[in-house]
Amino acid sequence: MTWPNPSFTRWLGGPDRAIVESGLTLDIHRMAKRLPMGRGSSIAGRWQWTWGGEVSATIGYRIVRTSGYSADLQLNYRNAGESVAQAIRLNARPCRFGGQRWYATCPHTRRSAAKLYLPSGGPRFLSRHAYRLGYRSQCEGPIGRMMLRRDRLAARSGIDYDCPAKPKGMRWRTFDRIMDRIDAYDDAWGVEMMARFGIRF
Repeated sequence: MTWPNPSFTRWLGGPDRAIVESGLTLDIHRMAKRLPMGRGSSIAGRWQWTWGGEVSATIGYRIVRTSGYSADLQLNYRNAGESVAQAIRLNARPCRFGGQRWYATCPHTRRSAAKLYLPSGGPRFLSRHAYRLGYRSQCEGPIGRMMLRRDRLAARSGIDYDCPAKPKGMRWRTFDRIMDRIDAYDDAWGVEMMARFGIRF
């Protein structure tokens, strides 16, 4: 499949709207949850997307905690044959029953986001709102069913899974359980979509 080489302006709401499934999804909490407590603590490594036991995309990352509830994320990867170094601010919110849930500050919108996206042809990881990404809602078969289950779960719970906040009156334990289910749907769905469209970065 041949992908277009769009400008940054096109991805930010141009006439040909991109979709979430056309690129990589970076789960911020999953990446940062192993960060040790204590200012100056850090973790580093390589983040991979795999399918069928094979690596389909890889990025390098390093996270440094700057305070109890903030950190700096540095991403290093190649995009369209060029090396990219991207800095992203992270913030954590305490969970009622212990621990923290991490969010990124989108470099474009400055809004908190649980996930960042890099569509095929996009220049860097940004939030879904920044790219104005849509969803391939007409998918058929198991992929479409996974998406519908996720969307229905989020709608019933009153949760915006791209910029989630606990609905008033919901228990933290319930909120965390629902977010874990949404994350699981996203993971399975993303792998299937990348395989279907033959996406390689």
